[in-house]
Amino acid sequence: MLAQAIQCSDFREGAHCVGGWICLHNRKKKELLSEAGSGQIISTRLALGLALLGFSSFYREGFEVVLVLQSYRLKLGTDVVLLGTLFGAVLTGIVAILTFVAPRRLLYRRMLVLTGVMLGFVVLVMVGEQA
Repeated sequence: MLAQAIQCSDFREGAHCVGGWICLHNRKKKELLSEAGSGQIISTRLALGLALLGFSSFYREGFEVVLVLQSYRLKLGTDVVLLGTLFGAVLTGIVAILTFVAPRRLLYRRMLVLTGVMLGFVVLVMVGEQA
């Protein structure tokens, strides 16, 4: 499915493929959890594996963010970085609340497209800083 997402030529089609990829992983997670309930997989090992995977991805992303923020602190100063971090944390909290409170009503395809557009703006800002 990931290969399909990479091969999609149209942006909308690509968002659809990625959405299908997310659905595929959600189905696989439910399948693993149901197998754990039936005794085919030891549930404690499954829970430990999922927790370790979550921790490692969270730690990696956090490490990258800290490196970027330290770079910005050296260029712009502590006050600007703290204000930006606070603003980002508030927005992240809003997205987390929406994701966990209203997961059925969210339009994931639109969220993916919006995320892509916002990442485009981030890249433009970063390229503009280097010029």
